[in-house]
Amino acid sequence: MAQTPDEKTYVELPFIEQLKGMGWDHIEGDIDVPYLTERESFRDVLLADRLRKAVKRINLDDNGNPWLDDDRVNQVVSALERISAPKLMEANKKAFDLIVQGVEVEGDPALHGGKEKTVAIIDFDHPETDKSVTSRFIYGKTQTSPRPLTAAADILKPFQCRNGDRTRGHTGSTRWSRCTGSDHQKEI
Repeated sequence: MAQTPDEKTYVELPFIEQLKGMGWDHIEGDIDVPYLTERESFRDVLLADRLRKAVKRINLDDNGNPWLDDDRVNQVVSALERISAPKLMEANKKAFDLIVQGVEVEGDPALHGGKEKTVAIIDFDHPETDKSVTSRFIYGKTQTSPRPLTAAADILKPFQCRNGDRTRGHTGSTRWSRCTGSDHQKEI
């Protein structure tokens, strides 16, 4: 009997294989045990420990040392976990903006005079690092809701591209870049 075409077979698995061929790490998802996908619960959307480590590692002071303390890192993670908007597209836009533009936190008084500082979520200067993809990333599964929501291939870090004088991330077929001071889309 022929297999019914489905998203996993024709989209997710080929995409993951392509990413693995480009040097990405693959975290195999699990539909029953959340800790196998580095989460405490299926309600967790972020891989928070991985995110915390990356945020500390990519945000360095002028001497190349990490400057973020745990409280500031928790502010960044909290901002990404608590995105609120009346419509899904608005929430996605807010999430995208935070991921690409960074999250504002109070700067270190000794280093920044207490002024707000933007914390990068993505290391645009070193796009070769932290390339991970997870498959069958289940979220929303509870005891009363056994049918989980799934995301085909939740990418922990968008593809990187360089265009003009500023780097921006892109997913899918649309590249975002900042050239001559204005945002625009370029089909690739």
